[in-house]
Amino acid sequence: MFGITIPFVTFLGLSAPIVSAASWIRKSPSGFQLTASDGVYPIISALDAALPNQKFGDIIADTNHVCPNTPVVPRVDFLTDSYTWPNGASFDDRGTSAWFPQGITTSSDAYDNGLYEGYDVTLVSWHHTIKSDGKNKDGPKGARITFIDRSSPNNDRYRHVLLVMGYEDSSGKASFRTQELHAGGIMWYGNLLYVVDTRAGIRIYDMNHIYEVDDGAGSSDGIGRVGTKYQAYGYKYVMPQVRSYTPYSVPSSEVAIRFSWISLDRTTTPDSILVGEYSPEAEECSTNCRLIRFPINYETRLLTLSSPSGNPNVRVAVATEVVQHQRTKTQGGISIDGKFYLTQSGGNLITWNGNVNSQDVITTDFFPTLPQDLSYRKKQGDLWTLTEPVDARWVFGFNPKKV
Repeated sequence: MFGITIPFVTFLGLSAPIVSAASWIRKSPSGFQLTASDGVYPIISALDAALPNQKFGDIIADTNHVCPNTPVVPRVDFLTDSYTWPNGASFDDRGTSAWFPQGITTSSDAYDNGLYEGYDVTLVSWHHTIKSDGKNKDGPKGARITFIDRSSPNNDRYRHVLLVMGYEDSSGKASFRTQELHAGGIMWYGNLLYVVDTRAGIRIYDMNHIYEVDDGAGSSDGIGRVGTKYQAYGYKYVMPQVRSYTPYSVPSSEVAIRFSWISLDRTTTPDSILVGEYSPEAEECSTNCRLIRFPINYETRLLTLSSPSGNPNVRVAVATEVVQHQRTKTQGGISIDGKFYLTQSGGNLITWNGNVNSQDVITTDFFPTLPQDLSYRKKQGDLWTLTEPVDARWVFGFNPKKV
């Protein structure tokens, strides 16, 4: 059943929640499985030997842009904090159409105390975009991660780091290239950064493997080993993929998982990740529009593996929860204490209490247009998201308990 359209209303200027008639269905989760790559990629040790491996604190100390504060974000009630991107004549992250922000995670995901190596940091993913036949498509520069140091009040500073994949070039030397990666959602857990790849699964990066490369004159077009130097389209730092999780199986009655976004849930035991699917058309919600949960190990920082087939040589991550909803264009999602929160392209916030006998609630126009990924800061008690459109980009937190 699809939702009933109800006129948007407000009360005292705030968005009014609307109880929908859309159904949520729980599915048997055990057939949804991921397989892990065989340890850390061997090329990483070769890159470690070839390039200066930077400490996390070195990246934070070398931030080179400032996030302007924005005390007000259009439509958003219960705001806890917010900022935007610079849009000057010489540098314009707020208005660029070459890069679009997508995912968000914070040091509160990395560690329960909210700090990573003593820093309060937010990470944001962007995907490179080019025009092809009049349409946007993922570009050759792949994806980048923004490291935002929020340790000093009202002085949010950041630097971009390019995501790459290592390989051995034709001369047998360690090199790297970019990946056409949408990076629609990210999740930081300990030293590992999880980045979803729409069809391929989850790519893993490591804070212990960030390299400095040549960003001098003439480096803006180079990628990987260029002569005696390493370059990354003018970026000073690169972060190579170290592991991956790829689809292993789904039940015969199900379609392949679409990895649109990801979030961490520290309110489950054990901790878990939630993966969700963006579906542009209502018809797709008969097969997609699913939320899929996998347990994660807080000691290894990796997904929990088992051998459900009985073959000890086949170890997979097995889903522990799968829910299907009827909401199109969900850009991000998260669960907190059993309650689900989803962002929707038009700016709606969707909540559901986890009971299949209950309907979801839509708060229309809760966000500016095109809200994206979600990340929860458990200690502070606020949810963070960001918006995508050119010249209308904000990063902000709000209090979910008031929704």
